[in-house]
Amino acid sequence: MNMKRQELLQKVKYRRSQLGITFEELSKLSGVNTRTMMRFFAGDDAKLSTLEKINSVLGLDLAGNEVVDIQSLLEKRAKLQK
Repeated sequence: MNMKRQELLQKVKYRRSQLGITFEELSKLSGVNTRTMMRFFAGDDAKLSTLEKINSVLGLDLAGNEVVDIQSLLEKRAKLQK
Protein backbone atom coordinates (compact mmCIF):
# COMPACT_ATOMS: atom_id res chain seq x y z
CA MET A 1 0.00 0.00 0.00
CA ASN A 2 1.49 3.34 -0.94
CA MET A 3 2.03 6.04 1.67
CA LYS A 4 -0.77 8.37 0.55
CA ARG A 5 -3.32 5.59 0.60
CA GLN A 6 -2.07 4.43 3.98
CA GLU A 7 -2.30 7.99 5.36
CA LEU A 8 -5.84 8.35 4.02
CA LEU A 9 -6.88 5.04 5.56
CA GLN A 10 -5.45 6.13 8.93
CA LYS A 11 -7.39 9.42 8.75
CA VAL A 12 -10.62 7.58 7.93
CA LYS A 13 -10.06 5.01 10.70
CA TYR A 14 -9.32 7.76 13.21
CA ARG A 15 -12.42 9.72 12.24
CA ARG A 16 -14.60 6.62 12.55
CA SER A 17 -13.20 6.02 16.03
CA GLN A 18 -13.79 9.69 16.99
CA LEU A 19 -17.44 9.29 16.05
CA GLY A 20 -17.74 5.89 17.73
CA ILE A 21 -19.50 4.55 14.67
CA THR A 22 -19.63 0.81 13.91
CA PHE A 23 -19.10 -0.79 10.50
CA GLU A 24 -22.80 -1.62 10.44
CA GLU A 25 -23.85 1.98 11.18
CA LEU A 26 -21.40 3.38 8.65
CA SER A 27 -22.63 0.87 6.09
CA LYS A 28 -26.25 1.87 6.64
CA LEU A 29 -25.54 5.61 6.53
CA SER A 30 -23.25 5.45 3.50
CA GLY A 31 -25.07 2.81 1.49
CA VAL A 32 -21.87 0.77 1.22
CA ASN A 33 -22.12 -2.99 1.79
CA THR A 34 -20.68 -4.01 5.18
CA ARG A 35 -18.30 -6.54 3.62
CA THR A 36 -17.02 -3.92 1.17
CA MET A 37 -16.53 -1.54 4.07
CA MET A 38 -14.62 -4.10 6.10
CA ARG A 39 -12.36 -4.87 3.14
CA PHE A 40 -11.67 -1.15 2.69
CA PHE A 41 -10.77 -0.74 6.36
CA ALA A 42 -8.51 -3.80 6.08
CA GLY A 43 -6.54 -1.96 3.39
CA ASP A 44 -7.99 -3.52 0.24
CA ASP A 45 -8.55 -1.42 -2.86
CA ALA A 46 -11.87 0.38 -3.04
CA LYS A 47 -13.73 2.20 -5.76
CA LEU A 48 -13.62 5.97 -5.67
CA SER A 49 -17.39 6.02 -5.23
CA THR A 50 -17.04 3.83 -2.13
CA LEU A 51 -14.49 6.19 -0.65
CA GLU A 52 -16.71 9.18 -1.45
CA LYS A 53 -19.69 7.61 0.31
CA ILE A 54 -17.73 6.63 3.42
CA ASN A 55 -15.91 9.95 3.69
CA SER A 56 -19.10 11.92 3.16
CA VAL A 57 -20.67 10.31 6.23
CA LEU A 58 -17.49 10.94 8.21
CA GLY A 59 -17.29 14.60 7.17
CA LEU A 60 -14.08 14.14 5.19
CA ASP A 61 -13.08 14.96 1.63
CA LEU A 62 -11.39 12.46 -0.70
CA ALA A 63 -7.98 13.33 0.74
CA GLY A 64 -9.21 12.67 4.28
CA ASN A 65 -9.34 16.34 5.23
CA GLU A 66 -12.11 17.52 7.53
CA VAL A 67 -14.95 19.31 5.75
CA VAL A 68 -17.49 18.97 8.57
CA ASP A 69 -16.22 19.43 12.12
CA ILE A 70 -16.45 16.54 14.54
CA GLN A 71 -18.75 18.40 16.95
CA SER A 72 -21.36 19.00 14.24
CA LEU A 73 -21.26 15.34 13.27
CA LEU A 74 -21.62 14.20 16.88
CA GLU A 75 -24.58 16.54 17.40
CA LYS A 76 -26.24 15.29 14.22
CA ARG A 77 -25.69 11.69 15.29
CA ALA A 78 -27.18 12.39 18.73
CA LYS A 79 -30.31 13.85 17.11
CA LEU A 80 -30.68 10.82 14.83
CA GLN A 81 -30.45 8.42 17.78
CA LYS A 82 -33.30 10.10 19.69
